[in-house]
Amino acid sequence: MACTKAKLSILVAVVLLSTAGLLGSARSAEATCVSPDADSGLIPSVNLGGAALSAPVPHQTLSGTVVAAGGTLFIRSLGDHGPSASRAVGSTINGAPNPVELNDGNMYVFVVRQDGRIQKLNAAGGSEWVIDLRRSGTDSLNASAAVHLRRFASASFQAKYTTDLVYVATRYAGTGSTTDNRVYALNASTGAIVWTFNSKGKLDMDVAHAAPFLDYDGDRLIVGTDRTASVSQHSLWSIDVLTGTKAWSTNVGQLYAAPFVRDDTIYVATLFGEIKALSKTDGATIWSVATGQPILTDFFPEFRLPYSGLIAFVDFLGDVG
Repeated sequence: MACTKAKLSILVAVVLLSTAGLLGSARSAEATCVSPDADSGLIPSVNLGGAALSAPVPHQTLSGTVVAAGGTLFIRSLGDHGPSASRAVGSTINGAPNPVELNDGNMYVFVVRQDGRIQKLNAAGGSEWVIDLRRSGTDSLNASAAVHLRRFASASFQAKYTTDLVYVATRYAGTGSTTDNRVYALNASTGAIVWTFNSKGKLDMDVAHAAPFLDYDGDRLIVGTDRTASVSQHSLWSIDVLTGTKAWSTNVGQLYAAPFVRDDTIYVATLFGEIKALSKTDGATIWSVATGQPILTDFFPEFRLPYSGLIAFVDFLGDVG
């Protein structure tokens, strides 16, 4: 089929950060069909042998992308037509894999698994460690991990810890599945548990569906959770990473999308179809906008020109906003 250049007219809904207004307008976008050959700059596709359950994660140091398909992690170099390394991990990989260069100067990838384990792999696909965070056999992990790099951390963090940390929130099943969930901080080198948030299950914490946001400036981990136990249940948590204790929590509705922090503001998108801005200090609502449909996937606040002040999102019906 010949490639053609087409004009696509799309309807977009945009949240304006400065005024919290919801705008609907018809816009025009260029779409170019490009043949995937050696001259096009695109890499021919490769069959991974299963459904890709996460988006590809590009990484500059790896010079390629990392993608999970079923229970296999693929590390693919940009110059190759297939994976340069792969590893079957023994369970479905949930969320997006997290490739990162740790304090020792080497590249690693962290994945969370359906069987309730978090795993660290090296750039060649070899397993470094696997940590089981289940209470029972039916517990799982669904939210991607967040990695706290010591070399970029605050002076307080560097004084407290001698290693990088990995944070992961749970998805429990059965008794306490909607109230007893936890957040773990792990030693990135060894996998040892450094601290556990809500270890006694007294904070009424529901499951986490998406990765927490790490606020390096404030030494806070912002975690979004579901809210199925009651309509008053808290679903946004600010955790002090130096102590593993709660700074504050609040009820913003059910969260399936990851929170986002910029300067002194936290942005969340809810299952009820709302986008909210909250104070990073205490979780107080600054503004809230109804989008009309549930938001289940991550959204993208944009702060670069010429689109600074806008939030892009995809709602439950697949409409782009």
